[in-house]
Amino acid sequence: MNAIVIFTNRHQAMRTPVLKAFALAVVAAILVGIIPGISLLSGLIGNHREAVASGAEMPSDAGAGACALTTAAPHTDHKQLTEAEKIAAHDPKDSSAWIQLGNRYFDADQPARAIDAYDKALELNPNNLEVLVDQGNCYRKIRRYDKAVSNFEKALQLDPQYEQGLVNLGIVCAVNLKQPEKALKAWSRFLELNPSSPASRQVRLWVEQLKANPRALAE
Repeated sequence: MNAIVIFTNRHQAMRTPVLKAFALAVVAAILVGIIPGISLLSGLIGNHREAVASGAEMPSDAGAGACALTTAAPHTDHKQLTEAEKIAAHDPKDSSAWIQLGNRYFDADQPARAIDAYDKALELNPNNLEVLVDQGNCYRKIRRYDKAVSNFEKALQLDPQYEQGLVNLGIVCAVNLKQPEKALKAWSRFLELNPSSPASRQVRLWVEQLKANPRALAE
């Protein structure tokens, strides 16, 4: 079983380098026996706990058949969500308040509301890479793949080496939009920047699959 993990930025633990966290997640998945080798990682690298899993091929979020989008069960703390709403309403010029609210909405499995909250944060700070990627992941969750790509591309315009943007752009292009050339370009750039990391080994596998069959990873 292969897997793709959507990179996000929410939790403070993810302020550490992304690839180090990815390596730990891979090791943890293997140790607990989730699957043999590098496979489905139910934990999240970054913000939100979203992963896509499939059988023999690349996963998709079609929601039917062998390929389906899977997410960890949302954890909704209504008290914290209500408090985050009050804080954002009290100080609408505080971008961090809108980010926190967006994070709470995501955790409550309300991606559309998370998108709106992230919009408010981006109005105040349009160059926040983490918010751009997290909002892009929310767009993907509601199947607005064009908007997801737009967010990832904007993040990469600001930082062409942004790892999460490169991986996530490749995922949406390969799986959802059936644009293998664009996916290969993003993933190849990622591999140039990270030639020997645990994450690169998995990305390299996806690249090989895509080169062998341009539609192998499509939903």
